[in-house]
Amino acid sequence: MTRPWHIREPERLVELQQRVVERFPTLRFVVDDERVAMTGTYSLYDAATHIEDFRVLIELPADFPRALPAVFELDGKSPSESRFHRNAGDDTLCVVLPDEYWFDRSECHLVEYLEGPLRNYFLGFVHYRDLGSWPFGEHGHGVDGVREFYSKLLGTSDVARIQ
Repeated sequence: MTRPWHIREPERLVELQQRVVERFPTLRFVVDDERVAMTGTYSLYDAATHIEDFRVLIELPADFPRALPAVFELDGKSPSESRFHRNAGDDTLCVVLPDEYWFDRSECHLVEYLEGPLRNYFLGFVHYRDLGSWPFGEHGHGVDGVREFYSKLLGTSDVARIQ
């Protein structure tokens, strides 16, 4: 079995920790032989306006950066329902549609992920919770979202052609 990325490349872990803590000082790293995780408060801002804080656990998989982080919202602000884009099997947040994310990337850059997709997830969640709609034209959840993405990409709604 291949060793986890942070064991194979300890210098990459140190660099990653420095970049993340510089931008997100309320997140702290938890590292052991099996995993790398971050825990703490994700503070959501729109420009200079503080919107809300979310207590999170963000786990980086053993094959990071070629796999996406698993994000857990720990205070239960985001209900465990698909309409809030939470995955029923493990209760992770459905931050991005993986097919769309990987379409033009080969690696996940963590600070970019935290500042982009995760920020947009929380902005969208707050908007949905408070106003009843997702502001960014989100895909459906799960298989529905995958079909929507490929339907738009391929210019067809013919499920047989999409699959």
